Amino acid sequence: IKWKYSNSDTFWVKDSKSDLRVENFRVTCCSFEKNTSILVLGYDSGLFTIFDYFDLSKIQQINVSQHKVDSIAINNTSDWIAFGSASLGQLIVWEYKNESYVLKQQGHTMNMICVDYSPDGQHIVSGSDDGKVKLWSSSTGFCIVTFNEHSSSVTCVKFSNSGQFVLSSSLDGTCRTFDLNRYRNFRTFVTPNSIQFSNVSIDHSDEIVCASAIDSFDVYVWSVLTGRLLEIVSGHTSPVSFVSFIPKSS
Repeated sequence: IKWKYSNSDTFWVKDSKSDLRVENFRVTCCSFEKNTSILVLGYDSGLFTIFDYFDLSKIQQINVSQHKVDSIAINNTSDWIAFGSASLGQLIVWEYKNESYVLKQQGHTMNMICVDYSPDGQHIVSGSDDGKVKLWSSSTGFCIVTFNEHSSSVTCVKFSNSGQFVLSSSLDGTCRTFDLNRYRNFRTFVTPNSIQFSNVSIDHSDEIVCASAIDSFDVYVWSVLTGRLLEIVSGHTSPVSFVSFIPKSS
């Protein structure tokens, strides 16, 4: 469903003409590329659909597998779209303009949960139920490095805005940052009580990290520089499923 901003007291209202539906399928993930206004939806059937965001016209619809699409990442030019499927355990990259597969790579021993593109589009990071975080070359399809520090499922992976490091969250109770120059885990974020983290985000300056969990109603905030827990943000009455910073804002 597409929402539009209103200057009235309601602030956000549903655009009744912008309700996207695919018969008998459930939306499992989505991604938006602001520079080209491409919106991609993934479904539980293995299908994905590419839309033009402004008029919501359908650009392309492809079935990548018979398994649910769990995560989507779009490169900076919107030419390549990466998909992660937990059931398939495979990293798939689709070039939608040429309607062809760029990459189909089996690298994780267990379900692949999450993927993200680097800001320059040259690399892809993936996380899996096997606890591994993998860095891939988007041009060659080869795995460059595997980080093994997590002891349980990796639930979210994100590139820093500078592209110099990768951020991950896990059910093992840690969020971690991995240096992409020295290939090492240089910061580990924890909480006073063991928490199973579900999602993680970083601010535009790459200085502040926040994360949510499946077994807590709070949002946790750390300093990247020191690794210190800065704040626990409370107020929700159920687990927070997603966290994100407003671009160029505190």
